[in-house]
Amino acid sequence: MPRISGLLLIVITLLAGCGGSGGGGGGGGGGNNAALAQVANADLSDLTMSAGPLDQVFQSNQPDYTATVGFLVASTTVTPTTADPDATVTVNGTAVISGTASESIMLGEGSGNTITVI
Repeated sequence: MPRISGLLLIVITLLAGCGGSGGGGGGGGGGNNAALAQVANADLSDLTMSAGPLDQVFQSNQPDYTATVGFLVASTTVTPTTADPDATVTVNGTAVISGTASESIMLGEGSGNTITVI
């Protein structure tokens, strides 16, 4: 497979998370309303990478981003910032505090390094 000379592509996928449980629908009243109300906005307000800028301008409603970094870049960190300070966020399955960098993420050679932010 041909490679773009000197560049690596990173694909970042944002998945919306939910702070509450799936809930049992019917009937009267429920104790889950308070838990669901704790985090009113699970969106991100910003997303950056240490390896360079995203290829697209960040928008909280956009679920997929790409970033193109130099061939010699071996790792990156991702810094997600949540709109609600009580919301939680993970990067590749590891919890990250809003506004702080993730652990270092090794980048594999090739055109598809996927980083998942939930």
